[in-house]
Amino acid sequence: MRFLRRGPQQPQDPEPAGQPEEPVEAPEVEPETPTGEEAPAQALESALSACSAPAPSLPAGFDVRSASADQLSALASSASARKALAEEAATSDDRWQSLADAAAAISSFAGVLSDARMTGQSVDEAVTPQMWDQYKYASDAFVLECQGALALGP
Repeated sequence: MRFLRRGPQQPQDPEPAGQPEEPVEAPEVEPETPTGEEAPAQALESALSACSAPAPSLPAGFDVRSASADQLSALASSASARKALAEEAATSDDRWQSLADAAAAISSFAGVLSDARMTGQSVDEAVTPQMWDQYKYASDAFVLECQGALALGP
């Protein structure tokens, strides 16, 4: 059999044997995060839990100014639990950030009250009028956000 050559041929360097081919980079894959209805549903569940978390049982006519250290500690613990649930909701869905902010402010205020009583300080000495106002605003915001959560809930 006869081979015909067509024009001049360029010598080609054969690939050296035993050398691996250049590695091919795999495309980066983002880890799966809840999408669609899953993330907002999980966030709503956390928000509802924050809004409906049990509060300590307190006597009729309860007043923080005359409350015992145990009562204020129980309130601070309850506020801290609500804060954690609200932050969980906000982490899953930014829609609940206001709820988390309000819960954090309430928790901080409850901590101040509890710490004051634990150290023997009166509530009036520990809490300024501005702090009372901030607590009232946070409490109002928390109630409004919880009403929104309950309207969306099951």
